[in-house]
Amino acid sequence: MTLKEQWRHPAHIQKQKNAERKERERQQHNDHIQIVTALNRISDQLAADEQQESRDHRKRACREWMTIILIFATVTTAGIGDWIFYLTMRDARIASANQHSDSTSVMIADSRAWVGPVDSNFRSPPVKDQEIIGIILYHNTGREPGQNSAHDVVAYIGSVADDNSGKLTSKINQYVTNCLAAPEHVGGEVIYPSTGFSSMTTEFQVPKEDVTQDVIDGKAYIVVQGCFIYRTAGKVRHSAFCYYYRGGKENPTDFQHLNDCPLGNYAN
Repeated sequence: MTLKEQWRHPAHIQKQKNAERKERERQQHNDHIQIVTALNRISDQLAADEQQESRDHRKRACREWMTIILIFATVTTAGIGDWIFYLTMRDARIASANQHSDSTSVMIADSRAWVGPVDSNFRSPPVKDQEIIGIILYHNTGREPGQNSAHDVVAYIGSVADDNSGKLTSKINQYVTNCLAAPEHVGGEVIYPSTGFSSMTTEFQVPKEDVTQDVIDGKAYIVVQGCFIYRTAGKVRHSAFCYYYRGGKENPTDFQHLNDCPLGNYAN
């Protein structure tokens, strides 16, 4: 081998080594790319799997919530239906009870005693300083006797001024209140049902000192209030009534038929 060949031989070897090194580097680079690509595919697959799992979890959670909502709606609807049914049945029972109560009340009203006044009058026209004898006619329009019956009648003077001021109204209302609170009179009389136009009577008096010129002139009223107490259909009943007389020259009250008061009349 010549010197020239000896000089060129190491370069050839070096070149071959460089080529081999580059080939290895290229191969390593390709291997690295393949590894990175594989890792990326694995990462992408894991991410896709995670996303799919997340979507599946959301869908599953959504289905579970929808199931809960449907169950709640079903239970609520059933509960509302039961409540409506209960209210309907309750109202039906109440209506039936009220109808029965009304029927019972009607039967009692048709068969019980009803004691009350028919009319009131004076035996004679009022004369100054003379006592007045008055009469109350009453009857029982019911179908059974009024047991343990008692009655009360009072006559008093009420001035026009008292009427205008409201004092007379208060006095009349107070008498009605006392009447309704009165107890039955055990051992009292029995008021049998009336027939036809028959009636019973009770009297009252107006003292002569109350029959003043004001009464004659119509400046004062004669007020007559009364109360019947009796037992019928197992209960104590009351009837309050009120009449009045007013004299004067213009439209005096007919002493044979006293006027009904606009208040003070009540029956239970």
